[in-house]
Amino acid sequence: MNVDEGNKLIQSYSVTHAAVHDSQLFDELLDHTSDEDGNKRAVYADSTYRSEVQEQREADTK
Repeated sequence: MNVDEGNKLIQSYSVTHAAVHDSQLFDELLDHTSDEDGNKRAVYADSTYRSEVQEQREADTK
């Protein structure tokens, strides 16, 4: 689920069967747009989604 920090509304979501781990949809649901000041939007995620690969992806999109 992708929720906007400002208005707390769901921006996008995905529903899958139980065999699909949540982390497999992380990139699909991540909002890559910038805020009004041109800064990358903050990402708040459970530590389940943290990995070296994901950290590198985040660094590459800055």
